[in-house]
Amino acid sequence: IGPFGLYKDDDQNSMSIASSMPVSQEPITHSPGVGTVLISLMDFQPRLSDEPSSFTVEMRFSCNLAARESFILHLPGFYRCHQVNDCVSSFAPQGDDASLFPTATWDGASSPPRLIFTSSVFVSRGRIVLLLVPSSSGVRIPLAGLSLNQRNIQISLNSSSCLVPPTSLLSVSPVGSFARSEVLIFGTPIAGVFSSLTFEFTPSQPIPSGSKVNLWLSGFSRNLSTPIKTFALVNKSSSNYSFSPTATWDAKSNVLSFSTISEIKIASLMTLLIPASEKLQIP
Repeated sequence: IGPFGLYKDDDQNSMSIASSMPVSQEPITHSPGVGTVLISLMDFQPRLSDEPSSFTVEMRFSCNLAARESFILHLPGFYRCHQVNDCVSSFAPQGDDASLFPTATWDGASSPPRLIFTSSVFVSRGRIVLLLVPSSSGVRIPLAGLSLNQRNIQISLNSSSCLVPPTSLLSVSPVGSFARSEVLIFGTPIAGVFSSLTFEFTPSQPIPSGSKVNLWLSGFSRNLSTPIKTFALVNKSSSNYSFSPTATWDAKSNVLSFSTISEIKIASLMTLLIPASEKLQIP
């Protein structure tokens, strides 16, 4: 095992299959954490971009943290000063374990910006730490929002017992995006064939009428220029009035675009179905 250990379910570990039917390299879905962060969760209240937001941070380290050592959240797109993003200032976290980390320092001059939590006492490995960054700290969520489990929201650990480089958090709540992992299902999951396609998502904010939901499908192809027939379901019930009955395919950018014809309400489970007869070909 390398000097930095292994992150739990690290998708840098991957596998592929050599056979007559090619299978691309895929991440290994489960592997244990070694010398790193076993739990790392972040949730926001309210879940609004460009607003001061309180957020909870929950962690469980697999190595010890001595007094005056720190863990760091790397927060691209976050900011604290409205006009100048290079302010450096400290504030007191709240929450169940605030006494362990009485000081947090915002470093907007680093790239990406960082939030540094410094321990006041020895924190043993395996202990779950729960902290609250209050909205009074002024830290703002990026204007573009956050996707579920956004990969560039990272944590690192500066400890004498182990060194953890910036690594993606296991769980990050979505803000202004989708409230659950998007799901793409193929009726015939075989490379190179025409297959039906089912796309599911749940928005965490309303989608107005006249909007477009774009699905990037790298490597897919379609030789027809006609609109693509689409069937829509809302929370598993038929809905002929939420999306246009046809979608468009951009062959240059491999983008499938669905148009809304009425507002999609927050937390609505959307299911879009495209039949195999529309000749969308899997790579």
